[in-house]
Amino acid sequence: MDRLSRADYRGLLDLSSQGKRRERGLLLVPGIKCVREVLLSDWSVRQLLFTEAGADSIAQALPERCTTDAPMLVRDSEAAKLAGQSTAEGVIALVERPPSVFEGAWEDPSAPQLLLDGLSDPGNLGAILRSAAWFGVTRIARRGGCAPDSPRAVRSSMGTLFRMRRLAGIEDPDLERLSAKRRLVLLDGEGDESLESFRFHEGDMLALGSESHGSSLPGNWALVRLAIPGGAGVESLNVGHAFAMAAWERVRQLGPWA
Repeated sequence: MDRLSRADYRGLLDLSSQGKRRERGLLLVPGIKCVREVLLSDWSVRQLLFTEAGADSIAQALPERCTTDAPMLVRDSEAAKLAGQSTAEGVIALVERPPSVFEGAWEDPSAPQLLLDGLSDPGNLGAILRSAAWFGVTRIARRGGCAPDSPRAVRSSMGTLFRMRRLAGIEDPDLERLSAKRRLVLLDGEGDESLESFRFHEGDMLALGSESHGSSLPGNWALVRLAIPGGAGVESLNVGHAFAMAAWERVRQLGPWA
């Protein structure tokens, strides 16, 4: 197994930038669980990168899958930087970023089930993707600085990113047009509707804003602002936990997302 060159390593480091991932159509997938998920999906794997320990212990445990290029060895320190964490798990996949998932306009038949508005924390993003997959949400719209294909978000999602059908950005005119036909339900700690008495409708789009800054959706839009009872002196509920609670209530009322 050949060792990754310094030039190729520097090129892979560029994929920490969302702009570079989109420009080059590639992303990095760190960790054995996430790599296993992508190898079992229909996403295209360009190359597998192993640390020396990973090549000995992990390669044999992964599903067989043809890749474009032969596996390469990387140093532990390089793997950690590529994965965006202090230590590496031994394997990273270089994966093609499918335009069908991340790009293109939203049309009514494939309207988003969930809207992420300015959620930039990769840990929260990954946790939300994991819960979304659990509850059957596969079409997610992004507004603002959301980067669910960053290595940290992919790792936090435990690879459930690769179960998403759509994770595309949405422009305000398209979102406003959709919200005129489908109710937009925003989780808001200061909302005037309570989850314990709220009735979901088929076609509702659940929206999540940033924990730090809230939602930047225009105030003149027809939004339902939905609060989760509680508090007890705590400033706020983690956005990933809030989504899981609201998603469970929606599924309890209406069944799996359509």
